[in-house]
Amino acid sequence: MAGASLEGGALNAAAERVGLYWSTQAILLVGEGDFSFALALATGFGSGANLVVTSLDDYGTLTKKYRGAESNLAKLKKMGAVILLGVDAGKLDCHAYLRTKQFDRIVFNFPHAGFSFGWKEDDERLIKEHQKVVKAYFESASRLLCPEGEVHVSHKRKHPYYKWDLLRLAADSDLHLVYQPYFCKEDYPGYNNKRGDGKDCDEPFMLGVCSTFMFRKGYLNMIERPSHSLPVAPMRQGCHPYVLFNMYGMSPGSGFPQYAAAQPGYALENVPRQNSNMAGIIQQDQLSHWRGLIEKFGRHPT
Repeated sequence: MAGASLEGGALNAAAERVGLYWSTQAILLVGEGDFSFALALATGFGSGANLVVTSLDDYGTLTKKYRGAESNLAKLKKMGAVILLGVDAGKLDCHAYLRTKQFDRIVFNFPHAGFSFGWKEDDERLIKEHQKVVKAYFESASRLLCPEGEVHVSHKRKHPYYKWDLLRLAADSDLHLVYQPYFCKEDYPGYNNKRGDGKDCDEPFMLGVCSTFMFRKGYLNMIERPSHSLPVAPMRQGCHPYVLFNMYGMSPGSGFPQYAAAQPGYALENVPRQNSNMAGIIQQDQLSHWRGLIEKFGRHPT
């Protein structure tokens, strides 16, 4: 993974998918807890060679905090993942190893400023601390993206978490939302979300309704399908629920969102999950299902 994306050069190899991620992507995981998310990807891919996985904690702290950390790290190392400890999510571009690399996907699952402040989650002071963490992550991660790369944040959607205002924080680093599918823990077999701080650091927290917020650099105006995209079917008029074009401002000829911001009266969670490699693209099985509904009802009944 010497400083370049894997997507363009690894197409001859069989691509494996786990959740939103592909084995052909150079992936940087930030703020890992017990490294079970990283291991879920590596196991599904059959290799960790495309993964760089990081934590703010050192090895001694990790093995004290998480029962499964030692085993997970050993497995990841054996599978070829690059493991970096003591890495600040807000200073990725300052790290001696990372600053020379570019990534297709940079992922921070459920960032949190910690529980040492003693404030409740709806306390404006704690929300500001959370925002500092995420803002620094966006600024740093945006400098390590390859062309068409994405910065991801998995995050709770309900009160008070929506007050973090991820879209504004991302925009400050010229990152703009392209899609926000639901985060489903079941898509990552073996993943155990952890509190990560305090006396219950090794315990899970309630996820509830969550999404993975996916951002790209600059204003999107994608006219044609990138050459590295995997075989999926583009949406076109006559074979998709027309509401999607209105919701995302998609071009009927290309099926891509020109700018994926929710329009008034629409909710992003109503959109079916898509391949993160191609926002605005519907997988073949979904397309066939919708065509059947269109033939039966005249249009998609949404």
